[in-house]
Amino acid sequence: MEIINNLIQKIVPNRSFADIGPCFTVVHEKLSIAAAAGASSLTAIDIMPKDHPSWDGLRDRLETECTMHSMDLLDYVGDPFDVVYCSGVAYHQPDPFAFFSKLFEITDHHLILKSLITPLQIGEFNLPNGACVFMPSLNKKDRQVFSEDWKEWLLGWEAAGLTYPIEWDMNCRNWWWLFTVESLTSFCTLAGFSVVKIHLVSEREVIIHATVNNFRHLLCDYWRLALFEFEQN
Repeated sequence: MEIINNLIQKIVPNRSFADIGPCFTVVHEKLSIAAAAGASSLTAIDIMPKDHPSWDGLRDRLETECTMHSMDLLDYVGDPFDVVYCSGVAYHQPDPFAFFSKLFEITDHHLILKSLITPLQIGEFNLPNGACVFMPSLNKKDRQVFSEDWKEWLLGWEAAGLTYPIEWDMNCRNWWWLFTVESLTSFCTLAGFSVVKIHLVSEREVIIHATVNNFRHLLCDYWRLALFEFEQN
């Protein structure tokens, strides 16, 4: 996606970069973009088992060294990264505040968050701006309303707990949540991030650029972005 690629190219040179959740549809990973833009190091963190073929697919796409961790993000222990990219992961987390707090912990400067979101109007439901729909709490009739709506948009993709019923267990394959833009933004803010810009790609997809408050980093970025714009012109 051009918005994300351009942002990575602006902020990642000579900085460490982590991609959270790159193994599902490997073609959407951003490690290769960061590498081409001059990232100082690359790290992939994904809950996919280490013997899953997606890891080989990821290696095949990269022409440089990348540290790969097969684990739940919440279990990661290590140094933070200058730039963190996370796509399609938030709504799979049973505990979203723990997840966003972990993102804040591992982000030294920039977070680029891409996520599906729910429209405020779903069938007979009119959701308030800051709503999150907790899928396990819906009764069969109400879940069916959301299921039919999302089946049409997902074009055949199956989503556990959303497009078909499941027995809920504590794993990150399930669709636990449907977030609105406002609720995602609030989770970022509550975790400690400052939201810089919200790119509403469609009524069901958003990109949020957020930063960790660090005056030295912000000053450095001011000059970096100014130089980038100057070179483009």
